[in-house]
Parts: sequence; C-alpha cells; structure tokens
Amino acid sequence: MPGKPRVVVDTNVFVSGVINPAGSPGAVLKALRKKRFILVSSGAINDEITEVLARPHIRDRYHIADRIFDISFMIWELAQIVTDPPPVKISSDPKDDKFLAAALGGQADYLVTGDIGDLLHLHEYRGVTILSPKEFLSVITD
Repeated sequence: MPGKPRVVVDTNVFVSGVINPAGSPGAVLKALRKKRFILVSSGAINDEITEVLARPHIRDRYHIADRIFDISFMIWELAQIVTDPPPVKISSDPKDDKFLAAALGGQADYLVTGDIGDLLHLHEYRGVTILSPKEFLSVITD
C-alpha cells in the first residue's frame, strides 16, 4: 500500500501500549489496528513481544491475559515478516540489534521505540529514522 510508512515497533512500545492504552504507545497500537502504517517485524521480535507480555509479573499485575492473544494475532497477521534480516551489530545492547536488522531487511521508514539508552540516541540508522512513540504519532497525524 503506497503512501503508508513502513514501521518496526519495539517490544517496549507494545508492552507500554497494552498496560496503558491512553498513552502514546497505546495510540501507536490503535494506529496499527486502523492500518495507518505497515508493521514490519521478524519472528524474533514477535516471539519477544509475546514472551514479555506473558511474563507473570506483567500479565498478572496488569491483568492483560485477555490482550495477549489480540496482540499476538495483530503482530503475526498484520505484520510483514522479515524472514532473513541482515546482520546488525550497532546497539550498546545486542538484544536491540534485531529491531534495526528488521528495519533494514524490511525497508522500514521508522523504528518506534521507548528505548532512550540504546536506540533513540541513534536518531537514524542507515536511512531508518528512530523515533519515540510521541514523535511517531506526530508523523502519522494529519
């Protein structure tokens, strides 16, 4: 679908958006449901999202068990899955490289993250603009 931005969304945005639907991460998830952008992801990212949401200290504390299925469906059915992302070793946290790899492999325009320490400070990586949820919402809001 031409015109829609291609976007990788970090696990922390999904978790924050599920826990607090009223915040900026929640608004990013609503925009995804409304198909305002094309979600680009990978199996490793999707597995991490569902694993983190299912952790008992998150699932039970925030009473989100019923939302885990919805999010799982959304990330596997709506996303364009990058099956062979290129190797990336740039982040100070090696676990974050998978988001940059999916962004490059999926020709994403944006990486949306709340990770101030490891990803947001990069601002841009090989043509992929790295934004906070609030910054991204200003990009997709008419």
